[in-house]
Amino acid sequence: MKLKYIILCIVGLLAFVLTVFGIYNRSLQIFENNFKVTKLSIESDFNMLDRERIKNYFNRFISTSVFHADIETMKVHLMENNWVKSVSINKVWPDTLNVVIEEYEPVAVFNDDMIISASGIFHPVSKMKDHFLPYLYGEKSDITKIVSVYHNALKHLKEVEGILTDAPLDSVKSDVDLISEKEHRANLRIVKIEHIDQLYWQITTNTGLSLYMDNDIEMQLNRFVNVANRIFNIARAKEVRLYYSDGFSVSYL
Repeated sequence: MKLKYIILCIVGLLAFVLTVFGIYNRSLQIFENNFKVTKLSIESDFNMLDRERIKNYFNRFISTSVFHADIETMKVHLMENNWVKSVSINKVWPDTLNVVIEEYEPVAVFNDDMIISASGIFHPVSKMKDHFLPYLYGEKSDITKIVSVYHNALKHLKEVEGILTDAPLDSVKSDVDLISEKEHRANLRIVKIEHIDQLYWQITTNTGLSLYMDNDIEMQLNRFVNVANRIFNIARAKEVRLYYSDGFSVSYL
């Protein structure tokens, strides 16, 4: 009798567990069906990333359960793109995936066929949109040095911008000429750097000014900054040659 009672208890317990489990699964299915991905929020600058390609990737998750959306897999997929610096993906209940993508900034175009990103990675120019990036030329083996010279020259030219903006202008000019020259002087930026025969450097600015130097870059850039405010009509200067041991030369347009 006792054995029969134990067996009945076990059978009853199993039936109860199976019933509860069945109710749980059914409830879970209903719950999941009511919490499907129906909305996507994708934020990025999309300067170098393909908006449609990324959107198409996430469209495959539309109508899938929010519970089953594998965020880590999504992140790994996006991080395979060299332009992606970081990715944040969150589930926003009840039905939204919120995606925020941070891109690496493009630094320059190298030898007309590659873009260098801030991560130091090369990318084909074919993926580039309209831009105002500087152009760098030289041997690929010297790219680290060339990029370093670009950043160093950029830092020095920012100092020159301040000097040019505050520099005295010619007195015999119209108001329009004065305003134009101030604007002209205040926007000095690098548009091209050439490393010539691995011995010389030519840095060209948006004003048409070219600086010529040898490999003693730091000393010669400092020399240029120090004398820039004393060069008459530098906004109209064509060339400044800084590689002389005891000075420099300037030619004008």
